[in-house]
Amino acid sequence: MPKPEAIFVNPLGVNAWLRERGIAILLDNTNEMSGMLNAPTKGLGLRQGASNAGQYSMENDIDWERLAGWTGFSTHDVIVGRYGIPASRMFGDNLNPSQEIYGGGGNVVVHLGYAYG
Repeated sequence: MPKPEAIFVNPLGVNAWLRERGIAILLDNTNEMSGMLNAPTKGLGLRQGASNAGQYSMENDIDWERLAGWTGFSTHDVIVGRYGIPASRMFGDNLNPSQEIYGGGGNVVVHLGYAYG
């Protein structure tokens, strides 16, 4: 089972209890603040300001041999959601985004990134 670095390694013993049963859960957030400090060229529809964009995710690993006795079977899945508006739109550079989180999440709260077993 993976053991990523975390701020809250084992809150109230929950992670240890789940891992003993073959379940590993990771919650993650990437947040990016970006802005344009100087006033842009007038007349091009650009603007000065700041913007925030981010992505939250949940990763889940299950060792089905420990959990249900299914020898040699495990699963991994990732669910992600995005929020905010990237700053690149303010200064007209949509080809080379200034933030890693550059796409909108659409009209849903979460997307299934991938799942396999």
